[in-house]
Amino acid sequence: MTGRATNAESCLSSLRLQQPDVISMDVNLPDKSGIDLCEKVKQLYPSIAVLGLSAFNQQAIIKNMIDNGASGYALKMPQKKN
Repeated sequence: MTGRATNAESCLSSLRLQQPDVISMDVNLPDKSGIDLCEKVKQLYPSIAVLGLSAFNQQAIIKNMIDNGASGYALKMPQKKN
């Protein structure tokens, strides 16, 4: 199964119908923090692995994501300016 959600609300709605094995979750979402969404997803669907994804390389953000249930955290590469 593959899918895409653009915000926390659509993610949770999609998960009511089908649960993937892994979610790649951005820390910055338009309607809710990805850190908070990670915690909610893990409470509702503990078997889903969440991989945090962000351009933020800050220890506090990474720690919060892991503390809220993420299995890992990947950094986005900054885009090169032309």
